[in-house]
Amino acid sequence: MKNNVVVIQIDPTADLEEIWKNLEETGCNLLYSSSDDTSQHIFCRLPSGIKKQRIMTQFPEILAIDTASLPEIDWETQWADYAQGYRNGLLHVNIETKNKSSIQQLILQPGPGFGDLSHATTRLVLKLMPSVVYNKNVLDVGCGSGILSLAAIAMNASSVCGIDIDDDALIHSRINSQLNGMENVISFMKPEKYCKKSSDALVLLMNMIQSEQEVAWNSLKSIHKNVTTILASGILAADCSIYKKLCDSWGWSIENEIEEDGWMAYHFLKK
Repeated sequence: MKNNVVVIQIDPTADLEEIWKNLEETGCNLLYSSSDDTSQHIFCRLPSGIKKQRIMTQFPEILAIDTASLPEIDWETQWADYAQGYRNGLLHVNIETKNKSSIQQLILQPGPGFGDLSHATTRLVLKLMPSVVYNKNVLDVGCGSGILSLAAIAMNASSVCGIDIDDDALIHSRINSQLNGMENVISFMKPEKYCKKSSDALVLLMNMIQSEQEVAWNSLKSIHKNVTTILASGILAADCSIYKKLCDSWGWSIENEIEEDGWMAYHFLKK
């Protein structure tokens, strides 16, 4: 995810929830919204390669898009409003194991990392993971809140590392690993700090839009030969044909695909 935050000024008469949903479908990493009688704003990170003018042309309810610093955010209120399974100040996530004989509950503290179960893409990856990550080495690219990394450990992955370019997300994911007593079995770091063992076969988790997947995959060339399996989400069903062609050019063959709310998730095998 990109670090540059923008504030989007919305027509005060427009439906803020509808604009939020529309921006989410374009791949914006939505962070925070605010509104009163005279103004509405959404703070987010724009997807890689998307210009501000294109967003404004697509959505006439948007009055302006400006570079911004995030205000002090009440993450508890944000997660309480949107996250599934949020209660008593924490997000509670039930994780199924490979044989579905037991369910382990994870807890997450509200914060800036993406992955609070409010978005279908996170839920889709979690559905694909149990039989794929069991006893495997997992690299969670764009780890956000750390939810997929934590789930991988709960699903008995052999090793898990989460990487993200966002410092705040890494702080958030480390806090969540401590909450679950997993701080000694998961590593969270910047991509440039990641060092694989030369013989490690890797399962790659990539819950991000297509343009961000392209950047991430092209920047991780040193591990391409180690990657055997990819679980990827963040692709709209309407865009899946273009995405599949791109993945085929990377040598990814589709093993399985699932859909929820117009979003796709894929299980790929590396050719």
